[in-house]
Amino acid sequence: MAEVSSVGFPVGPLLGQMPEHRRLSVVWQLILDHDADGIERAIRDQLGTSCLTDVAEPWEVVDFDLLAVEGDDGRYHLQRGTTLVCGGVRRGKNPAGVVHKQWCSWWSDGNQYRIQPPSWAWGEAMVLTADRRGDRTVSWRVHPTGKVTTPDLVPPRRRCPEGAHLQWPAHVAGTKRLAQIRRRLLAEFGTACQACHRRFAVIVDHDHFTGRVRGMLCQICNSTIDRCLHLTGCARAAYLNAPPAAPLGLLYPKSNHEQLRSTDRDRIRLLGYNPLYRGPTATRRATSTVGRLAAPPHSELPTVHRPTQGSLF
Repeated sequence: MAEVSSVGFPVGPLLGQMPEHRRLSVVWQLILDHDADGIERAIRDQLGTSCLTDVAEPWEVVDFDLLAVEGDDGRYHLQRGTTLVCGGVRRGKNPAGVVHKQWCSWWSDGNQYRIQPPSWAWGEAMVLTADRRGDRTVSWRVHPTGKVTTPDLVPPRRRCPEGAHLQWPAHVAGTKRLAQIRRRLLAEFGTACQACHRRFAVIVDHDHFTGRVRGMLCQICNSTIDRCLHLTGCARAAYLNAPPAAPLGLLYPKSNHEQLRSTDRDRIRLLGYNPLYRGPTATRRATSTVGRLAAPPHSELPTVHRPTQGSLF
């Protein structure tokens, strides 16, 4: 498919050193607060650093001797060797059970309850316009029932929420397309996060503009990977520059009806079209209902282009 018209946003020397599939992601992140020169400065400020320098000592991802032990609370609890990870005690050594605690919070307008307040409930300086939040800490004792299984067969909703949620491997059961992709990636690349290689890979990561699956990440990397502005010398940059799963040509099974956030709409207005991936069956034509704003001032520089079907990403 022929490439469609450019975004009209200039590409400076540093942004130009990134692969084409990374440039739009960087512009998307920074366009609300930065012009072309500002984006160059943001990238320059990260030269010689790495996303992972402030992370704790690497955790070697191996299978260990992991089991999922069912508790009488209806949840499964991760056991490494003979020790329950969530309680730090050896199984069978505490007949009184292992004490668990969970903190819960909510927001309510008196009619509905939400985990997080809606955007309109926040005033200036990110202060809630009304004190409608509540929280509670609950505790309970857990005794094992004797039933065990392999951890990767336990769905997330049945897993113990205390402490060890980052140490569970990916859930491999299920018949939906996303579960099939997850199994394919684990078979191809193993159980380690493909960016940091420090924790279990649990989430299928995809490019938000082309829909192409990039790989499998741990929860921490998945939530921060696209903030990486490094060119080289960073494990996350290496992942973004050459996504491991790109050669597989997998499309992420995203809903076609996902709602846009207000900040996304602002970015779309600045770019002049909607570059976001809208599902395998969605059309890729430019959004005609969004007004185009003037691009930031720039000299004779190349421009970021919309992703094309024929490109790697």
